[in-house]
Amino acid sequence: MTPRQFKAARLAIGLSTAKMASALSDPDSDSSPVSARTIRRWESKTGEVPGPAIVSICYMLRDIVQYGYILPLKTGELKENLARAQKTLKERMFIDEVGGDY
Repeated sequence: MTPRQFKAARLAIGLSTAKMASALSDPDSDSSPVSARTIRRWESKTGEVPGPAIVSICYMLRDIVQYGYILPLKTGELKENLARAQKTLKERMFIDEVGGDY
């Protein structure tokens, strides 16, 4: 996801940089929170959006399309969703390397 796509997705969801930062912060506080400044950096032309943020924003977009709003995540659910998405990505990358189909 490019910085421009990330910003477009954030705007489509309807979140300010501060609200997006809060939405992407770890609900269990196991790591330092994401700041609005970090969001602005990711949206800059030279910014690189990390994989977990991409997965999270994709879930938010999916929820809006499917349900009309963002589903609240229970404590720990975000970590489970990210772990599942990372496993799927790794499996797909392996299949691509060996030349198979999904």
